[in-house]
Amino acid sequence: MQYFKNLKTINYDGNKVKNIMERFYVTLEDSAVFFYDTEKGKKDLYSISFELYGSEKYWWILALINNVNDTFFDMPLDDTTIYQISIDPEQQEATGSLDASTLYDSLIDINKDKKYIRAVRSNRINELYIEFKRSI
Repeated sequence: MQYFKNLKTINYDGNKVKNIMERFYVTLEDSAVFFYDTEKGKKDLYSISFELYGSEKYWWILALINNVNDTFFDMPLDDTTIYQISIDPEQQEATGSLDASTLYDSLIDINKDKKYIRAVRSNRINELYIEFKRSI
């Protein structure tokens, strides 16, 4: 993956490895950012990147500026997936034995908070990409 190729190599227990724990923090001026409504368009970062920038290669920038660590659960889920999670006995047990209806309602509320994600304006995405590559 392109993202890992650019990470710094460190010595870990006598082995050279990529430092996947290092975080890059981005401070963007308000004029460089807008909010993308995931309900009107795509919901996964690859599709959003392609829709906004004509390439999937910027998906990780979207993840970075939205503090997405898990590209499945940190992004909005569709109603079918939410329903499937809510009726899964293991999920119910993991959440303190919530019944399916309560778990479903809770997941719907959490999902609403994920409706809008931050995105970089297309005329600024390459600048951010270059800045990131320079910093690593």
